[in-house]
Amino acid sequence: MKLTRIAGGDCEGDDCGSEDCPAIFVTDRGTIAWLVRVRHFRDTGRWIGRVHLISRPLSDYLRYEFAVYSHTVQAGEDVRILDVTDQPNPGLPMQDYWLFDDTTVVRMDYAPDGTQLGRELLEGVDPGPYVAWKQLALKHASGSPTIG
Repeated sequence: MKLTRIAGGDCEGDDCGSEDCPAIFVTDRGTIAWLVRVRHFRDTGRWIGRVHLISRPLSDYLRYEFAVYSHTVQAGEDVRILDVTDQPNPGLPMQDYWLFDDTTVVRMDYAPDGTQLGRELLEGVDPGPYVAWKQLALKHASGSPTIG
């Protein structure tokens, strides 16, 4: 697998590309663009994060997403996981969405295997429930995603 260095300090030797390396490495151009964007958001004082509501077993696509999370976290994204496999859902919808500035909602659509099919800007929708779901998810989720 070819790694592309996109950001970070100097590294060399055995630590280059390791968890302790100050540089960020990724494997594809789409991920590179996302990590550059995340780093820019954080460098300009903005928060960017997600709570991923999951139920095991994880699909191959979700395992891939979990592998990428280590890079997005290193770039500055706050990634949290809420695993509802062995606990009740605290009242969150199973529909994924993006929430921008607590005012704009984008619904995410996925195939049964977890691959993204598309997204839809929900114009004219009350963001109140989405903000409440975000707060509830952050309250119940944990950081540092691991594959179980």
